[in-house]
Amino acid sequence: MLASPAWIGLLAFAVAGIFVAFRLVVAADGHIGAFVVAGARFVTPGPYTRGVPVIAGNGYDGQFYYRIALDPLDWARDAFGTEFDTLARLDRVAYPALVWAMSGGQQRAVPVMMPLVNMMAFGALAGLCAAFARTVGRHPFCGLLMAGFWGFLWSLARDLTELTEAVFLVAGLLALRKGRPVVAGGMFAVAVLAREPALLVAGAVFLARAGYRVRGRLRPAGTTSVAMAPGAADVAWLAPVVVFAGWQLVLKAGTGGFPVLASGQDNVGAPFAGLVQGLVHYVERVPSTASLIWLGEAAALAIVGALAAISLRRSAALLYEKLAWLGALFLGLSLTKGIWMGDVGFRSLDDFFVLSGLLLLSSRAPLHLAGLVVALAWSAVALELVLFI
Repeated sequence: MLASPAWIGLLAFAVAGIFVAFRLVVAADGHIGAFVVAGARFVTPGPYTRGVPVIAGNGYDGQFYYRIALDPLDWARDAFGTEFDTLARLDRVAYPALVWAMSGGQQRAVPVMMPLVNMMAFGALAGLCAAFARTVGRHPFCGLLMAGFWGFLWSLARDLTELTEAVFLVAGLLALRKGRPVVAGGMFAVAVLAREPALLVAGAVFLARAGYRVRGRLRPAGTTSVAMAPGAADVAWLAPVVVFAGWQLVLKAGTGGFPVLASGQDNVGAPFAGLVQGLVHYVERVPSTASLIWLGEAAALAIVGALAAISLRRSAALLYEKLAWLGALFLGLSLTKGIWMGDVGFRSLDDFFVLSGLLLLSSRAPLHLAGLVVALAWSAVALELVLFI
């Protein structure tokens, strides 16, 4: 019973709660609003920042999701004492909208609800990954390999969006495995409103469906045994594309531009360029603490990714899952130096990590090395984030 996905999810929720409690007491000096990491450059202290300490400097991304959670339909560049650095923040509305909904529209509850929503998301993610592991013939606890990305600790620690995307992404993948493409389409639609890279999975499902059609094999994208009308199966990739495009059109009408175009050039560039620059930057700074942390996390990510690559051919993962992993790998290698040089647990590579775990779970390869590497990285980052805001 304790190895059931539901119990594993509850255990993960408890672990997240312990982490948040330690961080609240040690790093945040008892101020839950400090998780937002509001910076004076973008946030002006006032009635809407009561309970949210404002520090010198730029602050961090959570301050913009806090701003959206106060009112997800207020798209002014400057409101509630906060100025957006870029309207592209509005693309990722799912997490702050969930916070707003669970806060009952009460703005004073938002600073508390932001980490609580992420705690629940972490628990749900662990439970879903455990269910996925059982689906592919692994022990449910093996699913923690998918959910154990240390970058998710940054989401818990700084009120960020990665956990929301991961929950709905894995829920969609699991629904496809069970031959429920309509449910999967709904899950993927929410995922792309949390973080746009989730569109990679929709694209992978589309390519897999196209491949099946070219070969004259009308089978659903998530199974190889149950016949299904192609129209229903195509909902899995079409729904997230339509929802994301529709949201962009709504934002265009409300803001005068397409937010998704506002910062794309800052995040994606030539493959390997950003990675090399980040590597050189931190190697030159050895043995500083920041460089050792970054290099250790990079090594852990490289080991997990390499193990996934080795298992790619023999993995029982389905075609669209493998295509999604390749897409996430290419996107990760194309991230700019501003992403690679950030000391934030490589959180932008969450999709790549989750899909790497999926490939490993779907193979018969031993998981000992990957599990050890993930556990060490997770523990080190948890300690780092408890001690420092």
